[in-house]
Amino acid sequence: MKDKKSKEEVEAEKFRKAIYLLAIFILLFVFSSIISHFFGKGSGIEKCKAIILQNFREDCFQKVAAETGNISICNLTLNKYECLTRIAILQRNISICNVVGKDCVALVVNLVNESECIKLNPDLKDYCLFKKAMNSTNGSLCNQITNFTLQELCKKTIFQSQLSTSKNFSICKNLSGFEKLICLEIVARNLNLSTIPSEYVSGFNYSLPSLNISESELNKLTENLKNLSLIYTAISTKNLSICANLPRNQSFACYFLYAFNSTNISVCNYLPQELANTCKQMVTFYITRGRI
Repeated sequence: MKDKKSKEEVEAEKFRKAIYLLAIFILLFVFSSIISHFFGKGSGIEKCKAIILQNFREDCFQKVAAETGNISICNLTLNKYECLTRIAILQRNISICNVVGKDCVALVVNLVNESECIKLNPDLKDYCLFKKAMNSTNGSLCNQITNFTLQELCKKTIFQSQLSTSKNFSICKNLSGFEKLICLEIVARNLNLSTIPSEYVSGFNYSLPSLNISESELNKLTENLKNLSLIYTAISTKNLSICANLPRNQSFACYFLYAFNSTNISVCNYLPQELANTCKQMVTFYITRGRI
């Protein structure tokens, strides 16, 4: 009985301590609120300083900073960057992001016009324009990006995005060679066509200067797409050996289109390295986009 009683007393003691701690917390909260309300004279900053509990004081500072747009108040907070970002969002003032960085730009960019990007330092300006271009698929914004690598990535990404749903062959007009063939094939697939219309491939050739083949060999291998039917036969019958029996450049096209239609990336390995990489990128892109 004594053991049982002692256990009950221990449990009761724990419960009483929990009640005491809760009561102390509530009293502190009420006391802090009273102090803030009745004795916090002057500006909102002074009222915030009067708050005893740190979390409530922090929230007060950030709220006042956001409402007034006074960035100096952020110096009084524990998380200055979070405070500045909050002001930038509420005030739609992207220039504040110069102090914070890309995370701030990413949160504010959709709230402002692209012309606001010029208020940022060079790196953030480029990032701002890139995000704007991606969100709006407006390729003209890419031309305003100073960093050449980011500018090219911007153009390529938007083109691929537009191409993945395009049903207009004119999107391919500025391309040539192998890239144009890829482009025409994608548009044909978007239109549910089994072949590319002849008017878009008349006089088309498979010249691949990057392979450094001789002029005589190039002339010998350059042909129209009249043999494209063999490529489609290879694809429709899933007979990869047909690709191997075609002339070199047409064989390359056959392997690529076979990989593209079957979403079998391993087929890209039949291509020269420089073409295999492009093949793998395009097939992977279409797989991830769920287009095939």
